[in-house]
Amino acid sequence: MDKFYTVNEGSSLYDDYWAWKNCLVPNKKIVDDFFKEFGIEADLYCQNSTVIGIVPTENDKIKFAKQLCSKETDEGLRFFLKNSAINKEWVKRAVGLKNVHKPSPAWLNKYMGRSSSRLFDHNGILYCSFSANQIEMPSDVFTEIKGSEFYKVMEEIENGKTD
Repeated sequence: MDKFYTVNEGSSLYDDYWAWKNCLVPNKKIVDDFFKEFGIEADLYCQNSTVIGIVPTENDKIKFAKQLCSKETDEGLRFFLKNSAINKEWVKRAVGLKNVHKPSPAWLNKYMGRSSSRLFDHNGILYCSFSANQIEMPSDVFTEIKGSEFYKVMEEIENGKTD
């Protein structure tokens, strides 16, 4: 079953989403400045305040061979060794990071189980779709909308339309 919503302004999900979104640019700047200073070419990365990992380019693999963990994820992500010079420097710089995770609508569904969701904003409105066998979302957080309205917004985004 699929349901579509707008997220009510002032709700915890609404506030948490904007807290997450508003920290993306400053956090990315910290990472970009760090990569530039140390000559890291990777575009894909994973960071927190204690460790940083990259999907290394061939040059990164050569340049940082002794500082990267040998194990990598299926996606090619390799973390810098915790005691490496790069990671030690990262920990110093990461003090300015805001570790805010993107909130999930699934946290608010009354029923547990397999589900999928989308949460995004367009023209200042926060939209959500939720798919699960059973859905019961709190009405103080969500306002249900028609699927056609939701997909119209998706189409506007794909076509680059904004107000």
